[in-house]
Amino acid sequence: MEAADDLMSARDRAALARVAAAREDIRLDGGYRIGPEDLLDIRIPKLLGTRESTFPQAGATAAPVAENPVFQQGYRVTADGTIALPLLGTVHVAGSTPPEIEQQLARLLIDKDILRSPQVSVLVAEYRSHVAAVVGSVERPGLYPISRPGMRLTDLVWAAGGPSRDAGRVLEFRPASATDRGQAEAMPVAGSAPAPGPAQSRSSDGAHRLVIGLDGTPESTKSFALHDPPRLVIDVSGVHAGTITLTPANKEIRQVRMAPHDGGLRVVLDLATPLEVPAVVRTDGKTLVVEIDGGEHDPTPCAAEPADGSLIRIDMAVLLHHVEDVAMNPKVLPGDVVSVSPAGSVLVDGWVDKPGSYAVTRGLTVSGAVAAAGGQLFAADRRHTTVLRSLGPGDERSFEVDLQAVADGRTPDIPITDGDVIRLPLSAVRIVPWGLWVVAREMIHIGGSVVLF
Repeated sequence: MEAADDLMSARDRAALARVAAAREDIRLDGGYRIGPEDLLDIRIPKLLGTRESTFPQAGATAAPVAENPVFQQGYRVTADGTIALPLLGTVHVAGSTPPEIEQQLARLLIDKDILRSPQVSVLVAEYRSHVAAVVGSVERPGLYPISRPGMRLTDLVWAAGGPSRDAGRVLEFRPASATDRGQAEAMPVAGSAPAPGPAQSRSSDGAHRLVIGLDGTPESTKSFALHDPPRLVIDVSGVHAGTITLTPANKEIRQVRMAPHDGGLRVVLDLATPLEVPAVVRTDGKTLVVEIDGGEHDPTPCAAEPADGSLIRIDMAVLLHHVEDVAMNPKVLPGDVVSVSPAGSVLVDGWVDKPGSYAVTRGLTVSGAVAAAGGQLFAADRRHTTVLRSLGPGDERSFEVDLQAVADGRTPDIPITDGDVIRLPLSAVRIVPWGLWVVAREMIHIGGSVVLF
């Protein structure tokens, strides 16, 4: 039986454990890897000029100077993962760490006889690609790079300064989509050169997923399925990739073939069986994602296993006190979104002095909310106070709190959260003396008014 103060549903717990288990084997190598839209600050001592306009064209000889100048410039990585440097031309940097780029630029400077012993410094001035978002009631909301191997959900929250003063207990976690996760899993290890190509995996919902890197951003996609032989054909316009053949270690997708077609690219997937459910084909930038139902699971959605990108509600008090629990504290990946909800309000209704909505403060409990509403009236049934709590769409929980036992110290008080509804019911035993007292009070009030009149 779930605890009354538990803010997580069975669905959320199962979904979080599933995400955590799936990510334990994912390894992000060697720190932050550069991607499109990242801003790099490149500094090269002894290189002539402080602006690009002062550099001669590629191949020209730099004139000697009396002092040792320092070249320093900021470069935004383009969509194809490159930067254009004076004297060096276009350099591919996506997928590399800053130290690897330093070595790469130093090697190019030596090979081109520009500097004999270059000392190159590359810093990331602005993170844009491999980042996760932390928003809501935290001290420093924003985008944070996934730069450390094994970085977990609590690390991301504390990187944003931790919960702010108005934070509530609910943290909403939206794991990265399948495309983002596929890109993270396919990130190159240190020293490897990135190259466009297909990668495939099997998603947690039973679908076989194929992720194909393209040489450009597609304009449109069209797809159709064949039954004999079983195939899925996808025509992608606006890209011109070479022919690549892949035989995945996958029982559903047997082979992938790509070739130019009508000025674009045709992707043909040879399947083990004809499609029973239409495939999902979508694009994300320069990535083509194909999801095919493998027929190995119940097509009815399971409440405990939401699709990728679904929202998971987490009790932040539990999360921050169980940082060693892998099932509660999963690894984070680029594309994850974390939102810390504000404390919000609680509705106190029934036999209290001042029914209404009250702001939730940190540590507020059921008895504290009742006290904020002026306390219970004499006719209230303190032993059967009800709390209605919503744990997500279609998932509501109702439980009782014995405020008399709480006051006597025989049972712990229950913390409340945003959206809770507290109701003090009527006590059948106390209604008669309450009614007599009300009648007597009114008679005294009326008698006093007549005498004064």
